[in-house]
Amino acid sequence: MKRRPLVFLSLTTLTTMVFCLLWQGTRRDHSDLVTLARSGAAETCTRFSDDQSRGDDGDDWGGVAAFRTFQQVCALLPEQGSDAVCSAVYGRLLLHPDGAKAHLPELIAVMEPPAQDPTDASARLRLYELRDLLQEDA
Repeated sequence: MKRRPLVFLSLTTLTTMVFCLLWQGTRRDHSDLVTLARSGAAETCTRFSDDQSRGDDGDDWGGVAAFRTFQQVCALLPEQGSDAVCSAVYGRLLLHPDGAKAHLPELIAVMEPPAQDPTDASARLRLYELRDLLQEDA
């Protein structure tokens, strides 16, 4: 009878350790998030390219929606930190669509690298440049 609490404590401790190791491994494995961010960036490029060639407002708003997906996923990626720059770009796309339309080639060029690797730091820097470019037109 006296050994039961000791055995129970040992099993509980072992179970807790295994759970913590599995949980940490899951937190580090974010390949699904990277895939979703890559997809959002690629869809942004596609929709804005279609808008550029056809001039359809549906493609424009589809590009804004795809960028929103990219922005939300980037906020979850540990490498990205804060999504303040993506939020600023999204805000400009949403609130000033005509100003954004004037910069479709730049927008597409900025979103092509994240469509390949959304964790690339140089791609992140280009988002800052895009934010500044879009804010100049305000």
